[in-house]
Amino acid sequence: MAALLGWIVRWWRRGEKRMGLALDATSLGQSFSGLVIRVVYRGCAIPVAWAIVPGRAKGAWKAHWLGLLAIVHGALPRKWWVLVLTDRGLYAKWLYQAIRGYRWHPFMRINTGGHYRGHGGKVWRPLGQLVTPNGMVVSRRVVCFKTESAHLVCPLRACWPVGYTDPWLIITDLPVTQANVVW
Repeated sequence: MAALLGWIVRWWRRGEKRMGLALDATSLGQSFSGLVIRVVYRGCAIPVAWAIVPGRAKGAWKAHWLGLLAIVHGALPRKWWVLVLTDRGLYAKWLYQAIRGYRWHPFMRINTGGHYRGHGGKVWRPLGQLVTPNGMVVSRRVVCFKTESAHLVCPLRACWPVGYTDPWLIITDLPVTQANVVW
């Protein structure tokens, strides 16, 4: 797996030192799940690291994801700027922290079921009520998740495009000037 990513890096555009990675979990019924890290490139996503786990196996995916991230980290040049994208089902505080631990930037879509409060605020509000379906973008530094052990202080980007069923809620470590919710 590392060799494949090394090959991709060697063919990367000269002078370009930025890369997007997408983490994805796909299940085939209850048979198995594929945990995959892909390099995002020109509208494509090239799988570079993966694990296949039994669908009915007990236990979490944490060890698998941490192992996959370590493989990818070992194959990437150290000074590259890396954005790691995940969809709603993959948010976990430990995953956010692991991504940051590699000095990469998480860009993680989260579910609307939790709560947030303004950084320094005391009132918890439902994440699902942060935006309305009007396409307006909201960017705030917040504390996400009401349970104390789950608290995460981070920038939150939110948008609910007209015609979409659910809003986009993105947590990241990037300042407002460096990130756009519609990435």
